[in-house]
Amino acid sequence: MAGSVTIPRGGREYVTADVAGVPDDAPLEVTVDRATWLAAERLPGKLRFLAAAPDVTGNPANTVVVPLGRSAVHARLADNPEIVIRDVGYIDLK
Repeated sequence: MAGSVTIPRGGREYVTADVAGVPDDAPLEVTVDRATWLAAERLPGKLRFLAAAPDVTGNPANTVVVPLGRSAVHARLADNPEIVIRDVGYIDLK
C-alpha cells in the first residue's frame, strides 16, 4: 500500500500494507482518525484490515470506517502503543 488505495463511496475492501522490520508475531492496530485504533490481521511482513465507507452497514468487527476524502493510515504496536508507524499509506474515499 505504501502509496494510496481508492475505495468508492459506499464500498469496502481489504487493504494490505507493508510493515517491514516489525516482527510477524507482533500484534498491530490501525487507525485513520488517531482516536479509534482497531486490530489488524498480520501476514508475513504485512498487515491487513477491512476499510469501509461511513454509510456501509453490516461491517464485521474491527472494520476501519474511512471518512470521505483522503485519510492517512497509521499503525501501532498493540502491546506498546507509543510506537506508531506513520507512513503506512493513504486511503482515498471518493
